[in-house]
Amino acid sequence: MLGGIILQCSPGEKNTTMKINWGSLPDIPPATGQQEQKGLAGALAGVSSGMLIVAGGSNFPDSFPWQGGTKTYYNDIFVFNLNEKDAAWQVADNKLPQPLAYSACVSVNDAVICIGGENVNGPVSDVLKLKFDQGEVQISSLPDFPVAVSNGGAATIGSVVYVAGGSGKDGNISSLYCADVAKADFQWEALPDMPGPLSNAVVVSQNDGNEDCIYVLGGRNREGELSTFFSSVLKYSPAKKVWEQVGDIAQDKNNPVTLAAGTGAAVGENHILLFGGDNGTLFNKTEAFLNAVAAAETPGEKAEINSRKIKHLESHPGFSKQVFLYNTLSNECRETATLPFPAQVTTLTVKSGNRIFIPNGEIRPGVRTPKVTFAEISVNK
Repeated sequence: MLGGIILQCSPGEKNTTMKINWGSLPDIPPATGQQEQKGLAGALAGVSSGMLIVAGGSNFPDSFPWQGGTKTYYNDIFVFNLNEKDAAWQVADNKLPQPLAYSACVSVNDAVICIGGENVNGPVSDVLKLKFDQGEVQISSLPDFPVAVSNGGAATIGSVVYVAGGSGKDGNISSLYCADVAKADFQWEALPDMPGPLSNAVVVSQNDGNEDCIYVLGGRNREGELSTFFSSVLKYSPAKKVWEQVGDIAQDKNNPVTLAAGTGAAVGENHILLFGGDNGTLFNKTEAFLNAVAAAETPGEKAEINSRKIKHLESHPGFSKQVFLYNTLSNECRETATLPFPAQVTTLTVKSGNRIFIPNGEIRPGVRTPKVTFAEISVNK
């Protein structure tokens, strides 16, 4: 284990505490034909039949992107038996239909539903179902998503899957769609759009005291020269079919924190945990360098700006390690802890029992990790 913390769930709940113990599984092994696993960003992940499934993803296997490295997408599938003591990762014999990363994924009806994502040609509208059965991962296609999208977020209420936002072929989108995947002939239904386009947000379902709602926390969007990062907590009410901003990611009541590409999960009856992310400061600085290189008029000027950009990227300290706890009854958020390991971004969380797994992800620009960390949660009343 990597240590632990005890949280008081909210100031008014003196007898309710939450304990988080941090731990890790063995590293993801190398893909077929590779000597080393560099780690994967945007891997598809979920749980089926007690098996943690991690598939696809992307990395830069040869060199950093600013050194001319090529982003590579994968179709390998890895499985880990969560119920077996001293289990090891297995590389599945079968593979995804195509290399794929950055899908919105949920675990529902003992299967993993993966919506959209991207490959070397851009966003896709494919929807896949991964189910562990008879000793292997069975892969099937479900009705296509209405739009091609990557970096969206998904959550479930019962067997209904909700998919919010993401990156489309012409920029970020603000759509919300749902489908009851328990029905054999389901169709995707368009619901009211979010207040604005967003990608790389944390999307979860949690009860607000009245009903289970869809929450969209943070995220980013780019419409001008630089991306805008958000601190907003948006809530969609399935009963009312309306969106509202109910709060902000915040260190305390007066200090909102912008955050994107981090991870999060619903815990207990009325809380959401957020694990790190990108606050946008260094991301915007990188964008400014790229804009300046594009606007430079001479080769010498371009080279000088590019040199400063590379120095900036290579000295990147990693992403925010802040852990936030959001209360859906009071709509209050506060910083509660710091991750004891590098924050993993552009990945997702997978819940199984009282553990929240974070498979791989990006720990600095262009740098992935093969590690699979987890938070073990216990709530005492």
